Amino acid sequence: MTYYIKNSITEFHQKLNLDAIFSQFDWSKNLYSKYVVNSNPYFIKIEIIRDQQELVDDYLLKKVCQIEHRLVLKYYDILIIDQTITGKKALVSICDYIYNLNFLEYVTHLHGNKTALTCFIDEIINIFDYLHDRSILHQDINLDNFGIVPTENGFSPILLDFNFYKSNVEHLVATPEFLDPTYDYLTPYTIHNEKRGLAVLIYFLLTFDLPFFNRLTQKDQRGSHFRNDLLKTNLLNDNELELIMKLVNNEQLQN
Repeated sequence: MTYYIKNSITEFHQKLNLDAIFSQFDWSKNLYSKYVVNSNPYFIKIEIIRDQQELVDDYLLKKVCQIEHRLVLKYYDILIIDQTITGKKALVSICDYIYNLNFLEYVTHLHGNKTALTCFIDEIINIFDYLHDRSILHQDINLDNFGIVPTENGFSPILLDFNFYKSNVEHLVATPEFLDPTYDYLTPYTIHNEKRGLAVLIYFLLTFDLPFFNRLTQKDQRGSHFRNDLLKTNLLNDNELELIMKLVNNEQLQN
């Protein structure tokens, strides 16, 4: 056997026959994914854990596996496998298989119906309220990590891949365009940081533009990004701006 299982959060993997997938995994590649069909289709994602990457604590991974929300990707197990010979490690996620439809294309369609767009964005906010109420962070807000799923009234957003690594100067949480612009990478990533990143995402969904007149990249300049004179407030109506600024300022949102 070319691998051994070092850690498993739920032991769900034992219900699936994954020996062939694990044995055939090419350890020279960084990422591998496949879906298997048992009683249900499952998505298996395998990624090499690099030396500078540090996983979040097991109790946080367990919280993710305990999420039961129709608009959040269901994780059944998160485990670590080690290569027998070299000791390389890989992170394995076992999730529902989502027949993903184009998230941004659907948002574009909703721009013809302001009420529907507002309801869609409210669903995204409710997803993160659900996570944050349970002290769970997604850590990678970006357009690729949302899909849409059919509902009685059309489609709803579904939140996909979580980031399971701690932030450090070698491994940055989230995607720069949708990351809290005041986050300095050197301190723990918090719910407040994630809400500010959510504000950037919502701004983009409302305007198809990023919210700042200039996007400084130097870490020591990032704290200026939420200055009012840099925020493109002219693209939002009063209600939209109020929503964005409540997220930015970590204020309570009224449902």
